Amino acid sequence: MSCAGLGLALVWLLSAAPLFLPQAAGPDSSPVALACLPWLVWATLPKGRQDDAALARLAPWLAAPLLVLSLALARARGEEWGTALGCAGGSVLLALLYFAAARRAAGPIYACAWFALIAGAPVLARMLESTGEPRALALVAQVSPLSWWLARLHPTRAGAGIALPWIALALGAALWLAGRAREERA
Repeated sequence: MSCAGLGLALVWLLSAAPLFLPQAAGPDSSPVALACLPWLVWATLPKGRQDDAALARLAPWLAAPLLVLSLALARARGEEWGTALGCAGGSVLLALLYFAAARRAAGPIYACAWFALIAGAPVLARMLESTGEPRALALVAQVSPLSWWLARLHPTRAGAGIALPWIALALGAALWLAGRAREERA
């Protein structure tokens, strides 16, 4: 099995683990958010142009049953439909857009954006949260799809409605367009 295949198997295992060990995740954690996180991270990772296309086509088929199971588990725990479906739909939309952007904009532009905005800003903002982080860092962290996911991890029971990740979608679209412009120049 290739390294990419092992990576995809690991993503599936990480996505399934919170569904089969719900007590480890905490009683108020959203099973939908926990099941979507590994797929969202995998989709946003920088990719090379030569990545295995067969594995990329297999990923949605591996993720779909876990997503359906997590939705059922969320409803069984009392999470509202709107909250659970909003989290699932937003995660799927982000994963698709960032996967396309990562494949199209493969190279140093996407890699730098990934380290600075997608992974770096939310991690740094979370670490500095207790020290009264700078407001600018909190605003930059909102651009990341992982920041949107973190807000969905502990849904409110009172019905939060559907909050789509508009800022993160805009960043994904900008990265996709940057890759497209680079392809047209080449």
